[in-house]
Amino acid sequence: MEILRFVLGDLMVNTYIVRGENESFVIDPASDDEEFISKIPENLKYIFNTHGHYDHIAGNSIIKTKTDAKIIIHKEDAEMLVNPVLNFSSFMGIAFTSPKADILIEGEEGKLIFDNEEWKFLHMPGHTNGLVILFNENKKVMFSGDLIFEDSIGRVDLPNGNGDKMKCSLKKLERFSDDFLVYPGHGEPFYLKDFKNWINYFLKEL
Repeated sequence: MEILRFVLGDLMVNTYIVRGENESFVIDPASDDEEFISKIPENLKYIFNTHGHYDHIAGNSIIKTKTDAKIIIHKEDAEMLVNPVLNFSSFMGIAFTSPKADILIEGEEGKLIFDNEEWKFLHMPGHTNGLVILFNENKKVMFSGDLIFEDSIGRVDLPNGNGDKMKCSLKKLERFSDDFLVYPGHGEPFYLKDFKNWINYFLKEL
């Protein structure tokens, strides 16, 4: 498994390609950047959206057109793909939409198999109703979307944001060991132990 990171778009979103021997997937494609598109592997099968804000789904269309990869998103954020008000793009004067999801995940947690590897998702509302993190327990790797960053958390004052739900989601992180390497939606990767120093602060502030 190889993880490639690209910082894309005006909001500097982290887009990831997870390359596998037989199957690859992309997480939160943020634009049609030529260098990024040129690195899309031929065996790309899935587009995984951690949540539905426009800056994390802006590359869905071009990748699906080029590869016919299946778009995956949590059911609670599915409408954001096709609704510019919900995905916040209309407020930016863009009115952006994505193709509809091919695969809707739902519930609090579950598992997906990519390239014969077990990946799990965990529903973590707060930044949006349907934000999920994706993680691999064997590799100790987590993609957090806009749930957490090294020393901050995702905003809760945008459409579908909720501070109380964010508090509950942050508490769920205690189940993970400190040595998980976290790949966030913005900013540099970090180890979960570094963020855990901030959890109590955010729980009090929310």
